[in-house]
Amino acid sequence: MKTALYFLSAVFCATEAYAQTENIINASAEACEELKEGEDKASARVRAIDKASFSSVENLPYLQKYKANLNSHDFNVMIYGIVDEFLENTTAKTTSEDDKNICVSVSGQIKEENLKSSIEKALEERGKDAPTDMVFENIDTSETLKNTEEISAVPDVEERGLVYIAPTTFYNGATSDNHSKLLKHLMSNSNFFYITDNMEIADFIIYTNVEKAKIEVMDENSSKLQMSIDFRLLSSDGTEIAEEKQSRTIVFDKSQTEQQNAQKLLKNMYAKASRRLINELEKSEKQKMKNTPLQ
Repeated sequence: MKTALYFLSAVFCATEAYAQTENIINASAEACEELKEGEDKASARVRAIDKASFSSVENLPYLQKYKANLNSHDFNVMIYGIVDEFLENTTAKTTSEDDKNICVSVSGQIKEENLKSSIEKALEERGKDAPTDMVFENIDTSETLKNTEEISAVPDVEERGLVYIAPTTFYNGATSDNHSKLLKHLMSNSNFFYITDNMEIADFIIYTNVEKAKIEVMDENSSKLQMSIDFRLLSSDGTEIAEEKQSRTIVFDKSQTEQQNAQKLLKNMYAKASRRLINELEKSEKQKMKNTPLQ
C-alpha cells in the first residue's frame, strides 16, 4: 500500500512540476563582438550579451511567422520589447575572448502569457503614425474631449477644479519646465478644470518623471531608443487618483538626430498620458457635481 502511495505521490509531484513549467519558453543564443579601439572587454561583453539576448528571442520558433510577415523595423521593435520586459532568469557566460573579440552565450526564460501579450501590444502599436517635431504646436486637444463620454453638463467657471503641473523630473535628477509646458498645452482645453501656476491653490497636482531614456547604437545605420515615463495625478491632500506608466522602444536610422527622435517619442508618450489624465480629472469633477446639492 505504501509503495502505491509513494508512486501516486511521485506522479502527482511530476505532474505538478510539469504544470508549473509547461508555460515557460526557454531562449538561448551565442554572439561575438569585436573590441573597438581603446575599448575595454567589459564594454564589448555588454554589447555581445545584448546581441545574444536579442538573437535568443528573435529565433524562437513561436515568432517565426511574425518575422516572415512583418517588416524588419516592426519585428525588431517587437523583439526588443520582449527582451527588455519579459526575458527573465538570464545567465551569461563568456565562451571565448582574445585581444580582438569576445564571445558569450546567453540563456533565459519567457512566460508564454507574457510573450503573447507583448506580441499583441506590438501589433497594436504597429503602423501608428510617428509624432513629428511639431507635436507641441499641432495637437488639437479638443479631439480628446470628443473621445470621452458625452458631456451633458459642465461646472460653472468658478466651480472648475485647478490643476498644477509640476516640472518634469528626470532619472539623472534634472528638471524641465519645457516638458511641463507641453503637458499644460495638451490639457488646456477642458471645460472641467483650469491649469494654474500656483501650487498652493491647486485642487490637483500632476507629477511627471522620465525614468529612463537610453540610446544604444545597433550598427552603423541604426540605433535603439528606450524610454519610460511615470505620471501621477494627486489630489491636494496627497491622495493618489491615477498613475500612468509607459515604456516604449523604437529603432531609428540616421536620417534624424538622436535628440530629434527622443523628443518625438517623448511628445507622443505625453500626448497619450494627457488623454488618460484628462479623463480622470473630468471624472473627478463630474462626481463632485453629483455630490453638490442644488442651491
